[in-house]
Amino acid sequence: DLSNPSDDTTNNQNECAVVSRSSTGGTFYNIILENVELRITRGSAALFSANSYNNHFENISIKDSIIKSTTSSGGYVGSLLGTGTNTYIKNVQALNLQMENMGNYSGGLAGFLQSNYTNPSLIENSFVELDLIINPLGCSRTSFGGILGYGYLGTVIKNSHTDGHIRQTSPNNCASNSSARSTSLGGIYGYSRHCLLLNSYSSLNINKGDDGNPTPGAAESDNCAGASGIGVASNVHRAA
Repeated sequence: DLSNPSDDTTNNQNECAVVSRSSTGGTFYNIILENVELRITRGSAALFSANSYNNHFENISIKDSIIKSTTSSGGYVGSLLGTGTNTYIKNVQALNLQMENMGNYSGGLAGFLQSNYTNPSLIENSFVELDLIINPLGCSRTSFGGILGYGYLGTVIKNSHTDGHIRQTSPNNCASNSSARSTSLGGIYGYSRHCLLLNSYSSLNINKGDDGNPTPGAAESDNCAGASGIGVASNVHRAA
């Protein structure tokens, strides 16, 4: 019951969302989520839709909310979507978003977003302010982005920006081995393939060092990007 503040925590769920676990062909418009906490174990998860296909999200505000993984196996997580295909996102803001112990493919708005050749997924006029902490219980985590963990096949982000932190505290014995530490961290995309980035920027601090403290600008090791916005890119077109 989202109207009852005492019931604003959802605990230890698999593939879940506060609003809709799976949605197709829907419109989500003029909605505010505030002070919600979602605790997950595994599978895709988000505050709005864990799995989205051909949906429209517009004028949505997510404020002072927390997504927390209670295991080391969570992945495909975002504040708006876990995974999405042919999805349109406009005028969405996530403010003071906390994402804790995140697994692979996690982003401020979506974990994974893809298009088909006739109907591209688009994120525009959106802003994310987050503190994303990578799960310290395993090595070789991948694809963490301020807006999108992994963008694929024609996904477009334009007129959007991010602020805050993406960081990793010492993952047991991984921190001393640079090849075992997390890769593909970006201020906008974590990992992107055949995507487009237009008139967008990031002020995120990114760090995956031993102390977990954020470092301004580009991150400290391979496949990371701060202000440049993309951790790992393949066939990405970027324009001012």
